[in-house]
Amino acid sequence: QQPDWPDGTAVTIGNFDGVHCGHRHILMRLRQEAGQRGLSSVVMMFEPQPQEFFAQQAGKTLPFRLTPLRDKLDLLAASGCVDAVYVVRFNQQFAAMQPMDFVTH
Repeated sequence: QQPDWPDGTAVTIGNFDGVHCGHRHILMRLRQEAGQRGLSSVVMMFEPQPQEFFAQQAGKTLPFRLTPLRDKLDLLAASGCVDAVYVVRFNQQFAAMQPMDFVTH
């Protein structure tokens, strides 16, 4: 399902596992760039994380996750840098998506 993006959106995409100082720098930069352009700041992430999905598909041990999804959402909200978070279900259909389909949809 395609998210209902606000008009004029600055987006960063990632796992944001742990929401560590590197992530906080990205989020502050996102807020700065979005503010200068009059845009909403949005984080897009995937659930399960792609490396978890592919490990499960291969029958391998799932990689260690620092932060459960609920905690990540709380940390992102607490950063004060994000207007919205879109969590995209990462499944076989999404994994098979062509790059241009990802960009346009």
